[in-house]
Amino acid sequence: MTEIFSKNTISVLPSWKGETLEQITTSIRKNQPDEILGSRNLFIPQPLKIYRREIASKGATCNPRSSVSIDLLNAPNGSIINSTASDKNGLVNTLDINQTTNKTEIPGSSDAQCAIGTPQTHALSRLRSSGMIKKNYDPANNKSKYYTNADQYLNSRSKTFKQNQYNYIREGDSSVTPGSGLSVNNLYSPAGKTNCDKYLLSVDTSFNYEWISSDNGQIQFTVDVSAGYYDVDDIDDLLQREMINNYHYFTLPGNKSKNTLLKIELNSLTKKVQLTATPIDASTNLLTPVISTELGDQNVDWTVPVTATAPKIILNDSILTTSLGFTFGTYQTNTAPNVASYKLRYSVLHYKPNNYQFAQQGAVSSSDLIARRRYNTITDAAASYRTAYGLHVANALAYGVPANGYAIKDKIGYPNKSTPSVGKDGVYKECTDTKIRGG
Repeated sequence: MTEIFSKNTISVLPSWKGETLEQITTSIRKNQPDEILGSRNLFIPQPLKIYRREIASKGATCNPRSSVSIDLLNAPNGSIINSTASDKNGLVNTLDINQTTNKTEIPGSSDAQCAIGTPQTHALSRLRSSGMIKKNYDPANNKSKYYTNADQYLNSRSKTFKQNQYNYIREGDSSVTPGSGLSVNNLYSPAGKTNCDKYLLSVDTSFNYEWISSDNGQIQFTVDVSAGYYDVDDIDDLLQREMINNYHYFTLPGNKSKNTLLKIELNSLTKKVQLTATPIDASTNLLTPVISTELGDQNVDWTVPVTATAPKIILNDSILTTSLGFTFGTYQTNTAPNVASYKLRYSVLHYKPNNYQFAQQGAVSSSDLIARRRYNTITDAAASYRTAYGLHVANALAYGVPANGYAIKDKIGYPNKSTPSVGKDGVYKECTDTKIRGG
């Protein structure tokens, strides 16, 4: 299977596609005996009179521009590029892509790009997509701007039915059952991605904070905020990171968690920023951090004040203060007088299913109902023992035990029955019953 290609002098393709060639397809032909017999082929057997695919060394006798299967082109040795072929009866194809000298047709030429695009972009725009979509992310929320169907669109905004079947509590009492009457003041968010855009700080800015005690003579420290997209949590993270790097925090004795005594957060109801500063004095049970060095552990350079003192935040940049809703000044525990430019990073979910005990809208299966009834029965029965025997007995009789209850005797067993007796000497004795019933 072979093809002959030759350069086409008159190209029907656009010039920007580069050099073109002429494709001469192979054809299935019937072998013919040699017309002239000479000394070379006189005693040589003549070819079999069969049909086979061969190089079109002679002009085609039928349609000269007949199509060819793509399998023939992809087959090994399926094509030959021959620039000396004289027959011009093939199909025009592209040999290679050469860069044109016309600047209006050169991709990336900013000085010559026209508003309507180039011939190359026009050709690409006519192509049908095979599912490979160019990713276009929004830097404000780091998610795609384009969706191929409605399901992707709703999922990006946490509006699907499945996402709204589960909830995360954001504000309120987490001990109450979501959907009940006691949870009307709670604020929930659905399961899914963040929805709202972050606020853009176009230039670099900063703010300061004042610690409860001087550190090597310094009491104010700077928190740098680079240009970019932020929400209130991001600003608070920068503050917490800077304070931890400066060892301006306390640790809890139990879990060693860090407490910087400062917090910046956004109120979901008022849409205002709240600053919270916790005062502390020498009577606190919190521990000061320990600095690990090559010479060993060292104490921090600051001391805990005797009287109750709280850290402060100093806002002295107009860009940051405007976005937070504050004015210039020094703040401790305070609420911004103006609405902040930052938004909540989650969608508010009004979680009110009619069957809130099962966290479902509508009825449940019979097996779920029976499991719930059994759960409530065991819980109520165990709660009745709390008053008489205490909480430990109530918990022991609640779960992980047989249906008829559980006590410590089930572990150690029941002792044999003993009866008192009096001997001849008048001494009381304890007699154990050793008889085996049914033995």
